Amino acid sequence: MPIPPEPPPAPLTFAPRLKDYVWGGRNFERLFGRALPPGVVAESWEVSAHRSAPTLVDEGPLAGVSLAELFACWGTRLAGRRASPAVERGAFPLLFKLLDANQALSVQVHPDDAHVAARHPGETGKTEMWYVLHAEPGAQIVLGFVPDADPSTLRRAAAEGRIEPYLNRAPVRPGDAVFVPAGTVHAILPGIVLAEVQQSSDVTYRLYDWGRPGPEAGGRKLHLKQALAAAGLGHTEGRAAGSPQSPSPGAQEPVPGVQESAPGPQKPVPHPQESVPGVQTPVLVEEADGVRRETLVACGKFVVERVVLDPGAAFEGTLDGETFEAWGVVSGSATVAPTTPRNRGASPTPPPCRLDAVRFALLPATMGDFRVAAAPTDAPTPASAPTSADAPTSADAPVTALAAADARTVALRTYLPP
Repeated sequence: MPIPPEPPPAPLTFAPRLKDYVWGGRNFERLFGRALPPGVVAESWEVSAHRSAPTLVDEGPLAGVSLAELFACWGTRLAGRRASPAVERGAFPLLFKLLDANQALSVQVHPDDAHVAARHPGETGKTEMWYVLHAEPGAQIVLGFVPDADPSTLRRAAAEGRIEPYLNRAPVRPGDAVFVPAGTVHAILPGIVLAEVQQSSDVTYRLYDWGRPGPEAGGRKLHLKQALAAAGLGHTEGRAAGSPQSPSPGAQEPVPGVQESAPGPQKPVPHPQESVPGVQTPVLVEEADGVRRETLVACGKFVVERVVLDPGAAFEGTLDGETFEAWGVVSGSATVAPTTPRNRGASPTPPPCRLDAVRFALLPATMGDFRVAAAPTDAPTPASAPTSADAPTSADAPVTALAAADARTVALRTYLPP
């Protein structure tokens, strides 16, 4: 279909694309009520323009058009002036996905932009952040190596397949945010479901795969030389910077999707500081009128905030052409709608876009003023979840298992940094 010359003054939603890697499970069905095809499902790419799995608009006059096509047509009018380098490369800057670690992911590392430029044309480095949606008791992640491991020992252990004792493990729970810059050795261990915001890249070097069959037995290949080089084993410091946030004995378990900031008064901060790798302590940005904003991760590639809305409360923002925003509701329900769209009077005001957990929407950089409103307490419970482009459309989807024990709506807000 012909693509109009300007993005609509309204959110865009997409049909997820699914990946069936060996470590996946069925938790998107169990937790989120999603219709899935048979077999394991490891990842759901929610908003993607990557060539390996571009997502297609699922509603409205642009239904069936890929984000890659829209970005090629609209460029900075969609992604914003801050995305000019990405427009020059012809690649949308970020990718949003869900991961179901039913089994352990490989111990791996993603290279940075400089490393990728020389070895993987058309790709970028891969800095990412995770937001934990579900974690079984005792669930852990791997972030870097233990502090006293020296590079020569690590290289030898990796070559001999006995790297496990040197891996730095950290506990996680629902509501934790984890920053994983490119070059950080990491793994997501069993029992974790999370949302991921990352550079739009699909380059991964596996360092260790927990004894799974190798390519000679039809399994997966390791990339020891590339992984060790990308990890820069001369600087193991900062791989798990800061103490992982774990509940103290007797602490109250957090509501799924919400982990509170550090206790006590906090002074709001107008601009986020660069995050350090590891499990993050949320930083309060502002709190008023039933809306609480916290910076989870801030880096040169993206800023991710957590926005917590009381029932019926609303966040109001403006998109003036600098950057797009992506909103992902991870608990509860909200509507996203323009309030003074750019072309008001030229065409009817688009209807509100409803996002039920867990679902993402992309707001064009030229959208204008917008409002994200939490559902009131008497709003009906969502009866279905978005259908993947890779899933059967006839399957009945049960009510989401993330029905909140808390009436608040929680959303992740992502945008490009200045």
